[in-house]
Amino acid sequence: MKVVNSRNGGSFLVWTLTVQLVLCGSGVYATNSTKNCKLAYESPSERKVLNRLEPLAHKNFTVVSNTADGNYTYVFQLCGDAAGIPGAGAVQVEDKKPTSKTVIGSYNSTRAIGGSDWVMLIYEKGDAYDAHCSKEMRKAIFMISCNRKIDCGEAGGGAGGQR
Repeated sequence: MKVVNSRNGGSFLVWTLTVQLVLCGSGVYATNSTKNCKLAYESPSERKVLNRLEPLAHKNFTVVSNTADGNYTYVFQLCGDAAGIPGAGAVQVEDKKPTSKTVIGSYNSTRAIGGSDWVMLIYEKGDAYDAHCSKEMRKAIFMISCNRKIDCGEAGGGAGGQR
């Protein structure tokens, strides 16, 4: 995890999760699970990009981050309730306080940007920071790289330290 400054001077959390997946032959599964995501700005092009991720539906992806400040577990679910929290697409759990979960981003405010073999998925409207980052709402940014040589659902992820 790392904090990056945006153009307007605020900071936001960037989580790069590289997911190796295959889009299973000629297309995607037609289970409509990506329709659970509400795009921040509904457009046919963003919906098409989001639908490319259908093979990742109904799967939780977890990354553990060990930092000097403590250990954190991050849970991501595509268009579903991460860590069982309604509306949460990405959640942070601090090992010292496992019952306290922080919503990093909501799938009710999603953006999807895509290229030929990648998708950038952004979950906005997470919990607000308490005393820093101008108390703005958290957001999670996922960079998903597609690899047709890997079976559906295989994933590798990485996270650094959060500040």
